[in-house]
Amino acid sequence: MHLLLMLFAFTNGQNVLYPLYTSPQPAEKPCTLYSCSPSTETTEFYSLCLEYNNFTTGNIVGNYSIVGCTNPYEKNNFCDATQVDIFNKSTYQVTCNIPNLSYGIVYPGESPCASNAACTSNICEFGTCSGLPLKSTCTSSNQCQPGLQCIPNKYYPSITICDELLRPGQGICQTDIDCVNSAGCDYNITSSFGECRPYFSVKVGGAILGCVNNVSLICETGMCGPMANDSQLFICKNAVKSAYKQPIACLTGVECVDATKTLYTKCSCGMNSDGIKYCQPFPGDSVTKSLIQALSKWTKSLSALSCINERRWSLTCMKSTKTILYDELKYTMLHYMNYTAIQNNEECVKDVFTYQYWDAKYNYEYTSSFSTTFQVVSLSLVTLIL
Repeated sequence: MHLLLMLFAFTNGQNVLYPLYTSPQPAEKPCTLYSCSPSTETTEFYSLCLEYNNFTTGNIVGNYSIVGCTNPYEKNNFCDATQVDIFNKSTYQVTCNIPNLSYGIVYPGESPCASNAACTSNICEFGTCSGLPLKSTCTSSNQCQPGLQCIPNKYYPSITICDELLRPGQGICQTDIDCVNSAGCDYNITSSFGECRPYFSVKVGGAILGCVNNVSLICETGMCGPMANDSQLFICKNAVKSAYKQPIACLTGVECVDATKTLYTKCSCGMNSDGIKYCQPFPGDSVTKSLIQALSKWTKSLSALSCINERRWSLTCMKSTKTILYDELKYTMLHYMNYTAIQNNEECVKDVFTYQYWDAKYNYEYTSSFSTTFQVVSLSLVTLIL
């Protein structure tokens, strides 16, 4: 799976944390190999940069032989791995080319747009897509302004209109996208009742209505479970860590257990030349805690209100808001969602398949170090003045 595709879990408005299981899960298989080709690296126009070899042996299916495009001074220095379709042999070879900078569909609150046709709302104003206003007729929430959703009219249910999202304690919800962007739907499957509650707001021991696969974005730690005396009632719990030092290579899935030996994550394929699999992180692991910290800051920010309900976790929308949190959000989100894919990457894999993560890591570390240096200099100046 390409890194680009692994971002989709953050765009559906629902839980973004990996599920936790009470028994070991079968390891993902088969896995694909990713290896650097011994060929001389080149960026000549239309030169081969990637080749997929289709074969099956044991738990391995196929191999990506990667040359890459490494000359930063050439325009045609991009190797687009998404062109490969393993079911279409004619796509098995990819050549260096100029990056495709088309933006595709643009949603209300996001940019850039050059014409009305580029926007889901069909409204482009000053380079940014605008949504339909309150009480306008609509066919999809993607047409409405941020803060609104497309729902049946209370008095004329056959007509759908853009109406306000639910705020915490207001009305009954079924999914997160029924709620304002700062809140999720705390939903109980048994009673079919849900209420909007602020993300990451309930402390350990606090009661919640719903808990799916032992994770909940309503909980401060991201982790939940049943009350000891009632399996239909749930509370937020302390986040558990992996039993072993990460990254954890795995074969069967039994290795992916928490420190209490009661919960498991999945064993997923990596992007390496040996077909090694790795365990997904637990809520108490540092990579997850960093993600929760970043998402908590995002949901409390005014910038989050500029995204439509279904795009609250979208990096594209986050970037459009020009939030100062963007570098941190992009790094922590890509680090978490692609944790198993980025382990033991060869340089060519970093350049062609997982470059978004490695670029995000560099940018975040650079801006963080710059911010720290600025704070130290500012403190020194204040001390001198005093």
